[in-house]
Amino acid sequence: MLKQNDEVLLNKKIIENEKERNLQKISENILPLTSDVMFKIMLDNENHKEYLAYFLKDIINKDVEEITKAIRYVKNDIDKEKYKEKSQRVDLIVEVNDRYIVIEMNNQALIVSLERNNDYIFRVFRGNIKTNEKYDFKSTTLINIINYNFEGNTKSIRDFQLVDKSDGTILTDKIKIYI
Repeated sequence: MLKQNDEVLLNKKIIENEKERNLQKISENILPLTSDVMFKIMLDNENHKEYLAYFLKDIINKDVEEITKAIRYVKNDIDKEKYKEKSQRVDLIVEVNDRYIVIEMNNQALIVSLERNNDYIFRVFRGNIKTNEKYDFKSTTLINIINYNFEGNTKSIRDFQLVDKSDGTILTDKIKIYI
């Protein structure tokens, strides 16, 4: 026969096990925000422009309402430059007030992913130049959403530009990269 104290401990253990099983069931049915499915539902969705606006507000220094009204979704296929070139698709491209914003999400800590994303931003940056037209490059921002930390760096947001390393002169303010 169980003592009253042992019975209480056993009941607590049963309850803890039940809670653990319930949490496991819930976690099996919840998609992380870094999944492609959740990314498309939350950010790449005309019905949820305000979510994207909240995400962008601190990066482009505009208020949410202004961004929400100005967001225009752009095709996310990158035009091929050569026939045999591999097709490329960006996770999301939007235009906000004459600025292209390219958003890429990476779950694996591979430098090749970030280098590929840099290729995307430069293709978008130069992609609207037409033959026999004046050069007029639009500001283009790349936001890399990464699901890992760089070794030795704990900053949440890193801000990159093309800068002369010797004196800090910014080459152009039309290209910005955030990680």
